[in-house]
Amino acid sequence: MSVQIDGKGGSERHRSSYNVGPYLLNGRDHGQLTDEEKAVLSEIVLEERLVPARHTLVRHGDKLDFSMLCLEGIISRFLDDSSGRRQLLSIHFAGDFLDLHAYPLKSLDHDVGSLTDVRVALIRHSDLEALQHESPSIMRKLWFATLLDAALHRKWVWRLGRLRAVSRVAHFFCECHARMTGVGLSDGTSFELGLTQADLADVSGLTVVHTNRVLRELRERGLATFRDNTVEISDLGGLWKLAQFDPGYLYLSEEALQRVWSCGEIERPDFASHTDFGDHTGLSIGGFDDRPNGSHKTI
Repeated sequence: MSVQIDGKGGSERHRSSYNVGPYLLNGRDHGQLTDEEKAVLSEIVLEERLVPARHTLVRHGDKLDFSMLCLEGIISRFLDDSSGRRQLLSIHFAGDFLDLHAYPLKSLDHDVGSLTDVRVALIRHSDLEALQHESPSIMRKLWFATLLDAALHRKWVWRLGRLRAVSRVAHFFCECHARMTGVGLSDGTSFELGLTQADLADVSGLTVVHTNRVLRELRERGLATFRDNTVEISDLGGLWKLAQFDPGYLYLSEEALQRVWSCGEIERPDFASHTDFGDHTGLSIGGFDDRPNGSHKTI
């Protein structure tokens, strides 16, 4: 199936009346856009669309000639198995590109759907291609945005594979808190997620019953409460400790991190690793395997 948008291509661009908004790459360490760069991106927004909650925006395999930027609301990427059971792969907030990697790939290997009512901006791939030649600094920052997606994906894999149930949910709450507070979408005490308990189970790889027990444990331990799609943080430091949360993979700026630290009035943690890499893997500091032949560790 091919999904295309009507309108002028890159060779016939005209000034757009739309705006990419204040959140795109806001509070990021290396990818912060200047006002001029935001204006350039705003010029190539072809249109904005309002999409109701629980609506599929893109299905996997669709052929795409545009990418979408979330301007308002919360959106997820997901996959369903043959029996209809869903795994949420990522959550996106205002300022996140949903499918920028569809520019080189031309299709997605997963579905994209709205969790809340959302507003998205559509940008043609032909305009992104023109921008690649005209404004390489902007494209480098958009590349940074796709690398952030990859960093989030790696952490989600680690969370599902290594944390126990209550820590998985705690880590997810910590991540959403840091992402939203860091860019200015939350005051740091509470935030709306647009998720049901069933969605939270799909994020965490748990059953709904197990998720309910986990949420009760977080509430009884005085760490966080999840009610009516809203997360209220009671003890940010305790939640971080339970989740083994290190926000480094979010690549937030020092100013954004300070907003996150100050929410819980917690002492800024030291995430320096105390593990000697060579002790456990046989790798030297330079990253080379210095073990004798035949001694390679079996994984």
